[in-house]
Formats: sequence, structure tokens, C-alpha cells
Amino acid sequence: MAELIVGVDGSDGARRAVAWAAREAVLHGDTLTLATAIHHTWPVTGSEIDGPVRTRLEQAAAARARALLDDLARELSADLPGVGREVLFGAPAAVLRDRSAGLSGLVVGSRGCGGFAGLLLGSVSQQVVAHATCPVVVVPDAAVHERSDGAAVVVGVDGSEHSRSALARACEEAVRRDVRLDVVIVSPLPPPPPVDEPVPVAATGSEVWTAAPQLAGLELSHELRRAQARETAEWQAEAQRVAHEDLRSLHLEERARVHVVADLH
Repeated sequence: MAELIVGVDGSDGARRAVAWAAREAVLHGDTLTLATAIHHTWPVTGSEIDGPVRTRLEQAAAARARALLDDLARELSADLPGVGREVLFGAPAAVLRDRSAGLSGLVVGSRGCGGFAGLLLGSVSQQVVAHATCPVVVVPDAAVHERSDGAAVVVGVDGSEHSRSALARACEEAVRRDVRLDVVIVSPLPPPPPVDEPVPVAATGSEVWTAAPQLAGLELSHELRRAQARETAEWQAEAQRVAHEDLRSLHLEERARVHVVADLH
């Protein structure tokens, strides 16, 4: 049985992450572990606290953390008995990264309350996404847990190996939830229509000069835009081809919709 861990710190965002993770654990048949991190630094210098002071602070913080985890586990016990609890010591992003090995997933909120048991600060969630070795879910404040009509799993792809792995996982989740799969390809923007103005063909420092007649400049401008349009169309076609090929291999072409969006972001 695989293990799913959710980071908590007592904030509303963490509670939303716990609720999401509990539903996922039931859906996947995973065990669920609630984890929080304790990391002590001096508030001004940011340096580590050592010695007897650290020991006493950690003991007090660990007792508060265990009480928090026990309360959350009791709230989940009706639907998900046997929830695990872990108090981790160290920088939150680092201990979560190390703990992520071998997990089915790691769930965090988008931001938390900070403090001694502060686990879900925005910077921490970003670091976990970047460095964890298992799939990571960041549950946003505006997350809607109820399934609506037309629900779908959405995955962004670009034809790379990383995005193909994401597509395979998204297909698995869409089948498990019995919802549509939306495959989104964000394409470079197509070039603007040609403008009947010559373009500079050379530049040195702050001096820009044209070394060709105006007609040559216009032709160059049009040709550059045509070349950019061709490259954009070729990229779109290749990304779509790879997406459809992967969907066919996963036997999910009928369930999926492939969207090409031309945007800077």
C-alpha cells in the first residue's frame, strides 16, 4: 500500500490540504500521514538555536504539534482510520524533500501561518514542488472539493519527456475519477500581420542604420514574419502529434480533448 503525506501547521490552508489529501487517500487506497516540521532560529539573525534552550523549545513545540496532529487525525477517523502522524525536525522544505522519497504523493497548502511548526509558507511549497522526488499537489485557498458537471483533469504538455510523464499521470487520474481529460498545449504567439515599414538590417551601439533600399527592408520584414509563422505552425503540429500519439498508446484518445492556446504565458 502506497503512502500519501500532507503537511500541516494549523492554518486554514493546511486544513484544506488535509481535506483534499484524505479524499485522495480513500480514492487511491493509500495510507495517509499527517506531518509537521519544527525548525528553530533566532528571530533577528536567523541563526540556529542550539543547546538546552533548543531542547526545551523543541520539546514544547513537539507537544503542541502532536496535539494538533492528533486532533486532525480524530476528525478524519470516521472515513479514514489509522492516519499516521509525524513530527519532523529541520527546515520544512528540506525535511519534506527528504521525506518525499518513495511516496505516492506529497500534499501542501499554498501558504500557511509560519511559526515554529510553520510548514506551508508559500516559499516552502515552491521549494517542495521544485525538489521533491514524488508527485506534489499544492492545494490553493480557492480549491473547490465538490465535483461539478463537466469536471476534468487538465494537463499542460509540450512534447518533452517530463510533460509526457505528466500526461500519463493525468490520464490515470482522469480514468480513476471518470472525468474528461483536457490536454493543453501553450503555443508561442503567432507573428503580427506585416507592416509596410522597412526594418533595420544592422545596428552598432546606439546608431541604427539601413544598408539596403526601403523595398529590401519591407521584403525582409515580411519574410521574417513568414518564417516565424512557419516555425510556430510546425511547433504546434509536432506538439499535437506527440500528444495524440501518447493518448492513442494509453487508449484514451476518445476521453481527451487537445487544446492549443497561443499565449505568452
